[in-house]
Parts: sequence; structure tokens; C-alpha cells
Amino acid sequence: MTQTSVEHTILIVDDDPNVLEVLDARLISAGFQIYKANSGAQALKVLAKTPVDLMISDMKMPGMSGMELLVEARKLRPELPIVFLTAYGTIPDAVLAVKAGAVDYLAK
Repeated sequence: MTQTSVEHTILIVDDDPNVLEVLDARLISAGFQIYKANSGAQALKVLAKTPVDLMISDMKMPGMSGMELLVEARKLRPELPIVFLTAYGTIPDAVLAVKAGAVDYLAK
């Protein structure tokens, strides 16, 4: 009997294409299947049609912030773990994100 490995899926959301590419390369090399979105709106479209195991999102994006994305993503997938990345991290923002349901809040 052959044992098959389950490939976990991650949705990366960031308006910076360089960040998307770096995270994509790192996570693919670690064995994850990756979906990418360059905005909150695009991320919601992916979440509506694609099962993912984790979402990693930037906090500050034009159009829809990471926190706004979290609220909308929870409507589609209440159980989805969400990790925030930000280049502009503050302790109050981190506390707010975790209280809103983020699994973690990391500085880029």
C-alpha cells in the first residue's frame, strides 16, 4: 500500500508582488500548495471557490485592509487560521488583530 502525502494549501495576500514571490518560493519549497492574491477582494474570490488551510495576509493594503479582509473571510470560512504580516507593526495593532481572531501577527 502506497502512502500519499496530503499537501496543505496556503493563500498569500499582499499588494507587493515581490513579497508574494518570495513567500511563494519559500512555501512551495517547504511542500505547500500556494494560492496568491494581490488584494483583499481577490483573496475573497479565491476563498469563495478554493479550500485553503491557512491565509497569510498583509495588514496594510489599498482598497481593503487586512483587518477588513479578516472580517469578510470569517463570513466565508469561520474556522480559517489567519496570520498577518506587516511592515508597520505596532503592539496595539497586534493586540487588535489577535483579539479579532488572527492566529499570529508578524513583522516583515
